[in-house]
Amino acid sequence: MEEERSRAGGAAVAVDGESLRRPEEEGGRRKKGGWITFPFMAVSLLAFGLSSAGAMGNLVVYLVKEYHVPSVDAAQISTIVSGCISVAPVAGAIVADAFFGCFPVVAVAMVFSVLVSAHHVFDVLSCRAS
Repeated sequence: MEEERSRAGGAAVAVDGESLRRPEEEGGRRKKGGWITFPFMAVSLLAFGLSSAGAMGNLVVYLVKEYHVPSVDAAQISTIVSGCISVAPVAGAIVADAFFGCFPVVAVAMVFSVLVSAHHVFDVLSCRAS
């Protein structure tokens, strides 16, 4: 094995190709994450932004039409709700990291998601039956 002295510290550096390999080449595995996941994250954040903006606009209209709330107050309520929605993932991440761990929190979130979606499905079916 050929070795060459480094100019900085005098340590031996292998130049036979072993140290020149990328970490993802070792063991035949590819490195996960990085720029490969960027399009998925970008699209999901875009979809979240569009859906939350639409929901906040509908909330203002609903408060004004159904509850006869003045439009300025409805806009303030919408801003408060939007702020709470924006802070909720950060608070959830802190709680998950500090107390429960990632997998139990994901499992509980999936159960709640299924229960809420099942509730909406049964609501729609009961409205059609009437």
